[in-house]
Amino acid sequence: MSANQKPLTLEPTAETWYAVRPTPQSTEVTAPPKEEVWGVLHPISSYLKPIQLSGAVTTIGRSSDNDVEISGGKISAKHCTIKWNGHSDKSSYVVVTDHSRNGTWINEDMITKDQFLLLKESNEITFGRHPNLDEDPLYNHRYIYRHIATPPTPGTLYALYDVGYELGRGSFGVVMSGVARATGVWHAIKMIRPPKELIEAYPHDEEARNKVTKFLREVQILEQLDHKNICKLEEAFFQGWDIALVLEYVNGGDLFDYMQTYGVLDEATTGRIVYQIVDALCYIHAKDIAHRDLKPENILLTSEDPPVVKVADFGLAKVVEGSTFLKTKCGTAAYVAPEILTRTEEEGYDYVVDSWSVGVIAHHMLTGMAPFIEDSSIEDLTTRIISRTIYWETLEDMDLSRNVKNFVRALLREDPTFRMSISDALHHPWLAAFKPTSGQETVKVMADQGVTHAAASELGVAHATVSELGFAHATVSEVGVTHATASDLQHEQSVEALLTTRGSDDE
Repeated sequence: MSANQKPLTLEPTAETWYAVRPTPQSTEVTAPPKEEVWGVLHPISSYLKPIQLSGAVTTIGRSSDNDVEISGGKISAKHCTIKWNGHSDKSSYVVVTDHSRNGTWINEDMITKDQFLLLKESNEITFGRHPNLDEDPLYNHRYIYRHIATPPTPGTLYALYDVGYELGRGSFGVVMSGVARATGVWHAIKMIRPPKELIEAYPHDEEARNKVTKFLREVQILEQLDHKNICKLEEAFFQGWDIALVLEYVNGGDLFDYMQTYGVLDEATTGRIVYQIVDALCYIHAKDIAHRDLKPENILLTSEDPPVVKVADFGLAKVVEGSTFLKTKCGTAAYVAPEILTRTEEEGYDYVVDSWSVGVIAHHMLTGMAPFIEDSSIEDLTTRIISRTIYWETLEDMDLSRNVKNFVRALLREDPTFRMSISDALHHPWLAAFKPTSGQETVKVMADQGVTHAAASELGVAHATVSELGFAHATVSEVGVTHATASDLQHEQSVEALLTTRGSDDE
């Protein structure tokens, strides 16, 4: 934190101002000149153009009579109006009044017909549908508001980065592209906002305050991680409850896409990738951090051949998600260690949960299949996952070395006390052969197997987090951190219900 920056405050700030009546007619408004552009709505979708706001009032809707015409089945003839009071000091405000049948959203707060909310710098505004619903990119009328009547405050996100289009979206946020104004280097910028329940509980709930404090400590730790196989957190910006994490941009997609493109991978390809994953996990475990939700979508790859691994998405989900740290698709529950579901609050679990995840990932890479047999007739997902068995015949039937089969078996031991640790995995006879050496990608080159695969996708980032920009820049100054746990920012379907009944404290 620089000498000119204010200390980070944990006090909640009002997001929007609610009212159930039209904007008071007595409100003083100094109308700006008609030609003066005082605000811009930047589209999330790359298929749409920015909307410039000018004059005293800008009308938006489907009809050509509006100042701004937008199309779509959910858009009303006159959908809404956006008004700025013309002030350039602290009394400045922008009001959005809805006139539609389907509503307008600021962040996740709906404005119904003839009601209004304040629109603030970096707020997300969506016309005609809830912002979390999927939509054709041509009609995805979600925008991020920039107030340009006054220049951005020095040291804030917008002052340092030119924020572009959405790269990905998870269950509670968005990842945007952004280029550093000073260097021209591209980054992925994750926008995070804790859920309303946590914000509302913060002033009077000690557990909520502890979660926020722990979250900030984890951000501090993540800023200190520096490993060639970890997606680097360059810096963090905070303003009220809005958080932006500026991350290294990885241009080759993720391991899930890679496996979808190339199918079953040979030992050489698998070994090169798994070695880098394990090396990164060994590094974070030495710093008392466990990932806890490792899966192919969290493993980014560069576009080089062979690709360089960048493990991503550490340490944020437990706070942002609220009641538990784990929310994931039922389909990706295969990567979750069984003790996470079976533990008691007193027992907890340790870093070998990551060993389990690596074992499942390696099995999937080598066979094209998850290692489990599950009884789909069991409706309760917890019971089904706990009762599943590993079908070793799939791995054994593959034309693979005995070493790699032993490696996977050692990682997938049900009892965590007998499961191979990540540090031991790094030195396992099979994996150790893939350790890069000076001037070489690996020591091991298998005579009958070559690696010609290159990462196919151009996604660049994994899914991620909410839509708030314009953050004051700060480095979290929490001290006394001796232990932290890390998990995932991106989750799209939930097994939260499975864990909620078992207690949410995973310390």
